[in-house]
Amino acid sequence: MLSAWQKVHSKLTVKSQTLIVILSLYFGFVLNFSFWRYVVQHLEITNFSVFVFAVSLLFFITVPLLWVFSLFVVPYVTKPVIGTFLLISSATNYLMFNLGVYIDTDMIRNVFETNVREARDLITWSGFVWVLVTGIIPFALLMVAKIEYRPFLKELKTRLIWVGLSLLVIGGFAASSY
Repeated sequence: MLSAWQKVHSKLTVKSQTLIVILSLYFGFVLNFSFWRYVVQHLEITNFSVFVFAVSLLFFITVPLLWVFSLFVVPYVTKPVIGTFLLISSATNYLMFNLGVYIDTDMIRNVFETNVREARDLITWSGFVWVLVTGIIPFALLMVAKIEYRPFLKELKTRLIWVGLSLLVIGGFAASSY
């Protein structure tokens, strides 16, 4: 008889290429929510070239993520590395969106210099719910998912084609926008 873990694991299967696209879109949109809020608040679409620029932002954010995830979605690396990215990105997204904090090198240095009392002040119910919904639940789904990989050369060929096509798309947007 299958355990509950095995039942969920056997039903939640995703191909590596599909996972790369899902991760790129998730990190590009959901975990960059504060960036998109800023864009919507500050970008006035007054003509077609501004509209093309706005649409190109979607590609300039998600395509590099696609390249990064193409490197990290490999057997034995995907779950610990991407899971860590999910949790850290969820927490930083909360800080940026709700507290107006933008993460830079000084902020990262402050994280390592903070004490328990200061860290505890940042933990709120809304922050917990935010990280639960945007970080912990996706993390758990990733951990229980079975990722299907194709043979190495087929996987490599497909990823190289994706990178090439995405370079063409970004090049097209760059040529038309700048």
